[in-house]
Amino acid sequence: MMSLTLWSNLFTAGLLMFSLILISKHRLPALIRHFVFASLCLAGLILTNSLIHGDEHEMYVVIGTIIIKVIAIPIIMTNSARRVHASMQLKFYLKPTATYFILAIMLMGIAYMTQLFPVIPFVSSSLIIIGFILMIIRKDLYSQIIGFMTIENGIATFGILSMIGIPLTIEAGILLTLTTGVIIMAILSRQIQEEYATGDTSSLTELTE
Repeated sequence: MMSLTLWSNLFTAGLLMFSLILISKHRLPALIRHFVFASLCLAGLILTNSLIHGDEHEMYVVIGTIIIKVIAIPIIMTNSARRVHASMQLKFYLKPTATYFILAIMLMGIAYMTQLFPVIPFVSSSLIIIGFILMIIRKDLYSQIIGFMTIENGIATFGILSMIGIPLTIEAGILLTLTTGVIIMAILSRQIQEEYATGDTSSLTELTE
């Protein structure tokens, strides 16, 4: 029978793996699906962490993570895209191969920093970098929303791995802020799509006050 520590390591590896796969996805349904898998791994990581340390309040965080990140946010994004008949094909500034090359260099830098400063967790730092890269290399608004949420997954992972859990009030505030932010961004993306017939952010750079 596998120990809780092994399960924790598996969930951590799955969280990082599915987040890395996000970069190569060309279609919105696949992007959302792999974010859901990553968020499920995050929920599993929080669950095993709560069982290992006997911290019962983290069970509420697990439930909140599943309800918000695995169910609510993907539904909001999918319905928003379908309502305006947005293209399911995602657009890149850089091809995935070039992006992975840049990301590999950055991850090697993070690995080196974690050797010098062990207080910096590799996985959470990597997730934050992946989220930033998604927001930078993608032209569509939905990918940038996923990038924003991947950054939040990295922050949550930092709290779990470095601080041995996050106070319930703080995590609840983060989840509420995240949900509100995603709803606002989904509404704005729908309005932009309806007004300008595109979700390509590169086409919006000519807009002025």
